[in-house]
Amino acid sequence: MINAVIYARFSSDMQREESIDAQVRACKYYAQNFGYNIIHIYADKAKSGRYIRKRDQFQKMILDSAEGLFSAVLVHKLDRFGRSGMDTLENQKILEQNGVELISVKERLDKTPQGKLMLYVIVGMNEFYSANLAQETMKGLKENAYKCLYTGGIPPLGYDVNPDKTFRINETEAEAVRLIFKMYADGCGYTEILRALSAGGFRTKRGHAFGSNSLHDLLTNEKYAGVYVFNKSAPRNAHGKMNRHKYKSEDEIIRIPGGIPEIVSPEVWKEVQKRLKENQHRAARNKAKIDYLLSGKIFCGLCGSSMTGEVKYANGHTYAYYRCGKGQRTKECTQREIPKDLVEQAVVEQINKNIFSPKSIDAICHRIYASFQEDDGKDKLAALKREIEGIDRKIGNVTRAIAEGVTAPELKDTLEDLSSQKKKLQIKLYEMESVPGAKKKTLEEIKAEFSEGADFGKLPFEQQKRIIQKFVNRVIVYPGANGGGYRIRVILSTDESAVDEALSVLDMEGNESSPPLKSRNTVLFLPNGIMLLDFFLPKKRDGPR
Repeated sequence: MINAVIYARFSSDMQREESIDAQVRACKYYAQNFGYNIIHIYADKAKSGRYIRKRDQFQKMILDSAEGLFSAVLVHKLDRFGRSGMDTLENQKILEQNGVELISVKERLDKTPQGKLMLYVIVGMNEFYSANLAQETMKGLKENAYKCLYTGGIPPLGYDVNPDKTFRINETEAEAVRLIFKMYADGCGYTEILRALSAGGFRTKRGHAFGSNSLHDLLTNEKYAGVYVFNKSAPRNAHGKMNRHKYKSEDEIIRIPGGIPEIVSPEVWKEVQKRLKENQHRAARNKAKIDYLLSGKIFCGLCGSSMTGEVKYANGHTYAYYRCGKGQRTKECTQREIPKDLVEQAVVEQINKNIFSPKSIDAICHRIYASFQEDDGKDKLAALKREIEGIDRKIGNVTRAIAEGVTAPELKDTLEDLSSQKKKLQIKLYEMESVPGAKKKTLEEIKAEFSEGADFGKLPFEQQKRIIQKFVNRVIVYPGANGGGYRIRVILSTDESAVDEALSVLDMEGNESSPPLKSRNTVLFLPNGIMLLDFFLPKKRDGPR
């Protein structure tokens, strides 16, 4: 008997998974009648026929055809092999070159000239059907769009879909949307917003933590201003890849003001779009001229905002600084700008001297290894569970009081507050349990990580920046006493999961872990591989103010 394989596929739009079984059954029936021995079945589920590269099993079948394990590929019909005429013929040719015959059990094409002609006709008709189906589908979607109805996919955060396909506001999710827009309009950066969202227990529509990209997409979504938008994104390329930031021409986009309930006011929307545009131009301008070593890592100690690069020009010279984003936008923060070269050189020197110098690395690694043994997280996990149990008991007491007829309005507020607290703690518990033992590292692993930073101060700029991105969580700038110089705190962490713990000891105004105002080169070791490097940086005038 001739060894053969079966390839089956169903797409997610018009068919069900049972379609695979029907295709395989027809192919096996053909194999039994014509003497083929089926040795394997390749099946792509919920995959479009238009994009070959997105079908993993198809790609594996093509690769396996070169191994000489089988001599034929059986498909129910050619449209299961592919919708694109060019892709179908190219892959059929690859199989042929590998000594493998492509057999359509329903279309029965032979190797005669007439059979080849029919192959081209069927392939062309399949491509026509696919293109025509897409066109007719789009026509129906546009009709729904002109009525401002739901057209498929996951609704934006803050919205749900009614049975009649109209949109309604999901008030719980809308709270996160309004928070994001308000904070950004007030001058907050992405980092501040992400921290506020995390503290509030907010998640994306899919239940994930927010990231910078999701914030940008949300802030530019016109639907939140009440504008219904459809057919905005450019189509996928020939390989099925989609660029979410590439759009169609304006005449193709359906845009209906007032077509969807607005979540943010027109004033807030305009202010946010203005800020986005200004920041985009500023970032492009700064990026084109100057490389900032601490970009994304340096923060204001007074208000917590990120500090961004700024350039000034005077007497034919260029002066670069880091400046508090909030102070720059709203004038509400009094933090002074700090010269770029001054702070970057100081941070490099202090990290090199205290962390990455050859004589320091071995001692540092042993200290970090010891810090990992101080707290394995079990105590924190148990305390968190006890806290949740305590809130459960309080919720039970309030619920019983309401059930027994107590109607004090404060009870409802208390219940909502307790539920909110429980939600935040449950999210934190989930995060801790999702990475059990993630913070544990061996001494050898720690030394291997730190070895790449040996003689840090002598490394080229790009290597220094890469190591800073890896080890430095943030650089925090505080004003010195009486306006003299700056107090700098560098938080270094060998594990991203330690970030929250590092941020909990940021206060330099009275906490025990705060650096003394006059001391220098103070390294504080915390559990789980966290280091706080504190030093004083004298003020230096190097340009215009």
